[in-house]
Amino acid sequence: AKELQATIQKRRNERKDNNNTNNDCVLNVVALSDTDAVASALATADVVAATTNATTPLWKDDDDDETIQLKDGCLITGIGSYTPDMQEIPTSVANRSVVVIDTPEAIQVGDLKHLGTSLESAAANHPIHLAGHALVDPNRVLEARTSTGKNFVFYKAVGTAIQDVLTAHVVVKKAKDLGIGQEVDMS
Repeated sequence: AKELQATIQKRRNERKDNNNTNNDCVLNVVALSDTDAVASALATADVVAATTNATTPLWKDDDDDETIQLKDGCLITGIGSYTPDMQEIPTSVANRSVVVIDTPEAIQVGDLKHLGTSLESAAANHPIHLAGHALVDPNRVLEARTSTGKNFVFYKAVGTAIQDVLTAHVVVKKAKDLGIGQEVDMS
């Protein structure tokens, strides 16, 4: 974790030097085995990004004696788990969050399957929004958080082909704009 943190900081400094910009973003990478570092990072983080293929939550659930507290208002993203047997985020955190999902199928993933078997059944008892709707009207998520008393926003993505195509398009366009990369003839 320390090597990764050093590499990230080095690259951030290089970009800052090259772009002459001020970047106040702080990125903490911690080893999950270091429970004190995990607790400290989660207690102060504005954004928590989970990108693993874990089958159990990455930190202790509220029902455990060693509960880790997240900062109120935190945005949690879970983009690693994609099957019913995979879970990155504790159930209690999902329960205390307004949930935004990329596709209706995301409700069947381990992080959210306890909420219901379909988007309709889950949304009947919990504030859940599709990402497309949230992008069109971001206030609906913020209003849901306020009106329901939920502490967090949890974005759960399992991925769709169109997201992959659009992401690839943006990356290729940026590479061409920067004059980097290599075109490969696939014919």
